[in-house]
Amino acid sequence: MQNKFLHYYAFGREHFLEWLPIILVIVPVTIALLFTAFLNTDIGYLQLHSIDEYVFHGSLRHMYLSLLEGNISGLFGYGFYQYGFIYFFINLVAVIPSLYLESSSYVIVIPRIITELFAIGSLLAVYNIARLSLEKIPAAGFVLFFVTLPAFWYNATLFHPDWPMTFFLLACVLFLARDRWQFSGNFYLAVACYSLAVAFKYQAVTAIPILGLYIFYDQIRDVRISNLGKPIRLFLASCTTIVAIFLLANPYVFHPIGFKVFVESFITNMKSNATNHGNAVAVSLIDKINLAIGDYYVNIIFFFILNLAAFWLIWLFFKSRERNLFSILAINYTVNIGYLFVFVNKSWQVYYLPVLTSGLLLLLYFLSRLSQRKQNLAIIFMIVVQIAIYAPSYYHLITMSRDGTAPDFNTYSEIENAEIENFIYDALRNNVSPEQYVLVTPYTPFPNEKLGLTYEQVRIIFGPLDASSIDEEAYVRGQKSFWGDTKSEEEIALSFKPIDYVVLRKDIPFIKTARIANVLDQEPYWKAAQIVQDMYSGKLKYTVLAENQSVVIFKAYTD
Repeated sequence: MQNKFLHYYAFGREHFLEWLPIILVIVPVTIALLFTAFLNTDIGYLQLHSIDEYVFHGSLRHMYLSLLEGNISGLFGYGFYQYGFIYFFINLVAVIPSLYLESSSYVIVIPRIITELFAIGSLLAVYNIARLSLEKIPAAGFVLFFVTLPAFWYNATLFHPDWPMTFFLLACVLFLARDRWQFSGNFYLAVACYSLAVAFKYQAVTAIPILGLYIFYDQIRDVRISNLGKPIRLFLASCTTIVAIFLLANPYVFHPIGFKVFVESFITNMKSNATNHGNAVAVSLIDKINLAIGDYYVNIIFFFILNLAAFWLIWLFFKSRERNLFSILAINYTVNIGYLFVFVNKSWQVYYLPVLTSGLLLLLYFLSRLSQRKQNLAIIFMIVVQIAIYAPSYYHLITMSRDGTAPDFNTYSEIENAEIENFIYDALRNNVSPEQYVLVTPYTPFPNEKLGLTYEQVRIIFGPLDASSIDEEAYVRGQKSFWGDTKSEEEIALSFKPIDYVVLRKDIPFIKTARIANVLDQEPYWKAAQIVQDMYSGKLKYTVLAENQSVVIFKAYTD
């Protein structure tokens, strides 16, 4: 009995000491992230500073109400089809009690915590990958280096699917590293993880070179077409698994309208990538490197070194006789960085999260060739440099005290935003009633809660102002062209909500029309400008309730 106790004690102690270094990293990071989840939970703050969280919040509310009504099409109508239904459904299940209790703050907090759990899971995946080539202390140090990336904190504090997608991609890499070309159960776990990454956010499809190169490694490296039977079967089985899991995670695609919505969403997203959300101003390569990578990931010099490391590993792919997973990661990294640099006209850091996190794993190849002492010194140097460079950014990111970056908005300071909020509140507090609806431009400091308005009562204008937002006939026409015979005009009309007040920032392109010159598709913005003029003139049955140099508030009137 005593011997058995001593055996279990020794076993437990061994495993505790094995995991102690990473525990010392993970625990304080987890506590810090949980703290951030409870910051800035006012819905008005989200509308001003974190617009994606704001609209995702609305998607969950819409899904919840549809579920209560037994409206299946409404349940699947979450509106962001470049992101997986499974992601929104998981968050919906988690926030149902909060929605039932009408606790809006927890509807914001809980999805953030889910994102944070995936971010922590990603760190554990990185640790396990590092442990395949490093001892436990330098492996934990390598994870700590990942924690110094500002993008780690920024994306972990948001209700957004990028960390879930990245987690499954890193898990895919981990299982491939454990498989070592045996095509064992680890390989199939890797395929399943990759499939889930695509299911959560289809940007992950750009990482298909990882699986493709792993399966066809020998044939591509040696430029030969022999012995293709097994690799082709494995690749076809992998593709079938990816498609099957994607469809199971996004079942709305089986419906003709759902499939149409998905395809249109995909096309729109590709156009958005090419045009910077319709903005005609080209984002230069220097801007992408500085604003996306330099501000959120690593210093420009370090980025240059990382690229040299990638090119070296690509050279090894063709020259070395030894199979090397790092060479696959290097090729995938280079292909994806090239795609983002050449074909995506945006400097959005979030697009680089799966690319840079998997790309930084390349450093493990070079660290593993050093002595443990030199490994520790190299990692300490990397951490110190990162902290020295990004120290001023961490508080800003962790507290979510962030400024917006949309090109058409966010031109006002925090002080100006506070003044605008007070102006709007003073104008509406004695006018707006609980049963009325307000249409607002994004990034407008609108006092939802102070005015006693629910989320559903405040509608956001995305892009140019469209007649369908304020005119029932235009709304019915637009919706009818989409739904076809599946919905009658009467059914569609029931979902229209008459807008009682319209609140517009005056720096938006369809008011400050000089900005339309920077828009690729200008016609909708000129139409929006005409709508605003018709509201000023009373032609559209709106009159100016209040106006200053920053905003104008229109009030609907009846004959």
